[in-house]
Formats: sequence, C-alpha cells, structure tokens
Amino acid sequence: MKRTRKWMAVLLASTMMLATGMSAMAQVVVPEHSTQQEGTAQITVANASRGENYCIYKLFAASVTGKENGPIAYTGTVPEELLEFFYADDARNVRATEAAVDENGEMSSGLKDALTEWVKTAKPVAEAVSDGSTLHFNNLDYGYYIVTTTQGSQAITVDSTNPTRTLYDKNSTGPSIPEDGKTVDDEKVHIGEPLTYTIKFNTSNYDGAGTGAKQILSYTVKDTLPEFLSDVKLTSIMVDNDANLETTEDQVQFSVNDILQYGGNFATDGMITIPWVEQNANPTSENDTEGNYKSLYENGAMVVITYTATVTDQAVIDGDGNTNTFTLTWNVGEETHGGENYTDTATVYTYAIALKKVDAKGNALADAKFQFPFYVKETPSEKDGAYIYAGEEPGERLINEITTPEDGIIVVKGVDGDVIAENENDNGKYVIYEIEAPKGYNLLTEPVKIAPQMTKATNTTKTFYLDEQGNITSEETNTTVEYVNEQLSTGIALVVNHAGIELPSTGGIGTTIFAFAGLLLMAGAAGVMIIKKRG
Repeated sequence: MKRTRKWMAVLLASTMMLATGMSAMAQVVVPEHSTQQEGTAQITVANASRGENYCIYKLFAASVTGKENGPIAYTGTVPEELLEFFYADDARNVRATEAAVDENGEMSSGLKDALTEWVKTAKPVAEAVSDGSTLHFNNLDYGYYIVTTTQGSQAITVDSTNPTRTLYDKNSTGPSIPEDGKTVDDEKVHIGEPLTYTIKFNTSNYDGAGTGAKQILSYTVKDTLPEFLSDVKLTSIMVDNDANLETTEDQVQFSVNDILQYGGNFATDGMITIPWVEQNANPTSENDTEGNYKSLYENGAMVVITYTATVTDQAVIDGDGNTNTFTLTWNVGEETHGGENYTDTATVYTYAIALKKVDAKGNALADAKFQFPFYVKETPSEKDGAYIYAGEEPGERLINEITTPEDGIIVVKGVDGDVIAENENDNGKYVIYEIEAPKGYNLLTEPVKIAPQMTKATNTTKTFYLDEQGNITSEETNTTVEYVNEQLSTGIALVVNHAGIELPSTGGIGTTIFAFAGLLLMAGAAGVMIIKKRG
C-alpha cells in the first residue's frame, strides 16, 4: 500500500498546482450527478483563460480514513488503453506500474501521451467555458481526475484529506511567436535561387487574463520583404486548431485570394490580415453570454503562412547576411496590440569567390581565360567590379568563360555556400579550368578549386607566399602576393602560371650537323688535290 501510494503521489506531483482561496469574482460549476455533499470536494482553476474550455474527467474513485495525510485507496476499472500504466486486483484496487514514472520520479511521457488519448473518447463529469474569473468545479466525488483545457491536460486528486485543489493553467493569456516563428528552406543561397519562407505564430481568442481579457477580432502579419527578394508569391495560409502540425484533420486551409480580400497585398506590401471571428455578425447573447463575437478557431490554434521569393543581385555578400523579419499585431476592437515585441527574423547568406593570376615572381598576369561551372552576367557590376552569378543554364548576355584583366583578378558574387560538385570529393568547392594561358606561359594541367568562405567580414585582405620556383608555400618568403578587396568578402585562390621552357638553339644539334658536313667537304677537296699531284 505504501509503495502504491508513493507512486500515485509522484503522478500527482507532476501536475500544475497548488494554492487555495476564493476570488471575489468566481464562476461555479456543479456536476449533474454527484454523490458528495455541497462543498465536500472542489477543483479550482485560479487563472482560467477567458474563452477556454475546461473539462474534468474522473479516472478512479478514492477512499480515505479522513486523517490528514492518511492512507488513500484508489478503486475502479482501468481503461484498456491505460493497462500499461495502472492495474487493478480482484477487489478493483488500483495501483500504478513502473511504466507510469520516469527515471526522475516524474510522470512518464508514455503515461502523459496515453492520458491525452484517453480523454479524447472519455466523458467528462463537468465542463465549462471560462468567463475569465476564477473557475470552481464544486460537489465533486473524491477521486483521481484528469483536467483538460483546449491545449493540455493534467492529473489531480481530491479527497477528504485534500478536498480542495487549485490549479494554475500554464496556457498563455495572449498570442505568442515560437522559436521557429520565421524560417527559410535554405540559408546558404545563390542569386536567382527560389526560396520558401514559413511564418508561424500561436494564437489566443482573447488578449489578457481574467475578466479584463479582450476578444481578438483579427490578426495581421507584416513582412519586411527587403530588396534582395523579388517575385514574391503567397502560397499557403493554414490554421492548425490543436497547434500540432503532425495531425492534419483539424487543419483549416485558406484560399489565398479569400484572405487577401480582408486587407493588404502581400506581394507588394508584405501584409496579410486574417479574420478571427464570424464576419457580418453582431455581438449578441446568441454568440456568447458576455455579448462577444463567435471565435472561428480554437483557443491556442497555430497559424502557418508560407510564401516563395527569388534572391536578387541586391543581396549582400557575407557581413550580417540578408535578414527578413515579420511582425505580428492583432485587433481588439478599436485597439491594436502586439508589434515590436512580436517579431521573428530569418537570415540567408550568399557568397563571392575570386582568383588572382600571377607569374612565378608574383606579378599579375592578364589574358588567362578560365571556364566556370556556371554562367555569369556578361558585364561586371559597376558597384564592385564583380561578375554576377546567373545560374547553370546558358542565356542571352550570359557567359561562362572569363579572361583575367590587367590586375589578374576575377571576382564572382552571389554564388552558393553549399557547393555540390559532380565529383563528391570536390563538394564544397567550385572547380574552374584554365582553357587558355597568357602567351609565353604554360597552360595549367590541373583545375583551380575555390571554396566559398563564411565570414562576418565585408572585405578581404589575404597574403600569399611564393618560393624560388614560384610555388605557393605556407612559409614566409621574400616573394609575397597581396589580395585586397575593400568591398566584398571572398574565398580567394592564387593561381600561378610558369613561363614556357626554352628549347636548345645555339650550339645545338642543328649547328653540329652543318659543321660536320663542312669538315667532310674540306676533307674531300684535300683528297682530290693529293690524287692530282701524284698523277
């Protein structure tokens, strides 16, 4: 008995409680069928949220000696879906199993999930929609109860030792934005890339607590839609009534056109207004005893909005990235609440890469032509001299072969930070081929590989060292090459071209042949003269 009581106590300790007392203003609910005398047992929700539906479910009966902290016996029939967590003997005495408690002595997650499922089909002994005042469920039998709201549930016991139990509802008394309130499907992007943004926020049908809570009539989302985004299209607006995205039967999907008629043009001003109460209805007792409008959705529902947009060449390279923020407000009659404290931001980054062409002594080389694995706009940007990334498909006024200018430097901005190469060993790097070397220099036999670099800088300064043969080395030498870009943060590769080797000429094999031939001629002439003299 002591062990069973200990386990039950652990289960009950995991609930939201404890306090006693009555408020000056209260809402009292009495079950239709109760065997107890008035006031014998009571469950109080001290901070009941206006408009929230509270239900009381009796799982097991309880009997006690009447002494303070005396023994408690639980009796009843264990529902089939809870047999893993409770069991009853032949006398219907109920005990908890080890599965009901986790390693920390708290109610196990398995039991929490099982109770959540059980109440979906169980019949409450009492229920009420809160008017915002303290909510009392009176004349209850002693027992082990599950108390639910629209957004959660908890276990509690009432008995002759503790006939009055007070709960504090953990549900918020107003709208909120979750940690993932604003997200984007890719954070490392290239110019021209289509993105999908998602906006989420948790709702409430009332703003505030208690009798002072005001009904929310509509929600408005305002997105900044900065210049680095174009072709903005609102694609989905959905209300998830149970705020659980894994379940879909309670989700309400809106027609985008239907929503836009209530205010705002999202594609141009980033604004959406979502009505939250019945339209064209007057606040009458038919809707609510307090004369409010009828709310269209469950208290605590989640709103999910998605839209697509394309990254433009206005995107900044590194630094703090490209931020996009939404702000949530809501209307409560003539007042607007929310604003600056109800925002969330998503950030995307795009990158630049550069190469500098030099000879073995570190001097800049012009006229080296490179082939890139993507296309760029034919004309570099006037702002920073960089070529602008234009995707992997050819098009009008697009090129994928670039020749180094007098300073030997080629810069391309707006490339992706997550590079996927044909050869998986090259992933994370752009593979570039030299297809024409400067006159007098040897063509490279290996490609150039450049990795975009994530930094918080907005410019780049890098020093390279060359050894006596013109090879790049990590050791400090007398031959240095400086790369400086005051406007962009770039991943940089130094590319060295070596001069062609001279072939043998003076004193070589060609002169020897002629000299040898001359000697043969001289020897022949001398022979002829000797023969003539002898004759």
